[in-house]
Amino acid sequence: MGVRRSPTARPAIELEIGQLVLDGVAPSDRHRVAAAVESELGRLLAERGLPTGLGDGEPGSAVVLRNVDGGSFEHRPGSAPRLVGARVAEGIYRGLGGGDGGSGRGDGGPGSGR
Repeated sequence: MGVRRSPTARPAIELEIGQLVLDGVAPSDRHRVAAAVESELGRLLAERGLPTGLGDGEPGSAVVLRNVDGGSFEHRPGSAPRLVGARVAEGIYRGLGGGDGGSGRGDGGPGSGR
């Protein structure tokens, strides 16, 4: 008896962010930014799926990426944590190979999140 994989089954995803540097974000906002990153990244993955190459292995196999360049973006100090988190998630998604995450990007100058 074999195990069949449902054509609509979604792979389990585990993402660990070891360090995230955000200039101009209050330390007291870090948990709200993190929650927004998790929510927006989940939305992007649900709507657009795993970027090409990440979900191509055997069911249950792992892909380990040591570093993902999420790029940089401009934001005003004091920006809403929800908006900063959404921009971070878009950068992570692009860095995973998912193309345009949705909004425009800044040039990474002063005040940028990286």
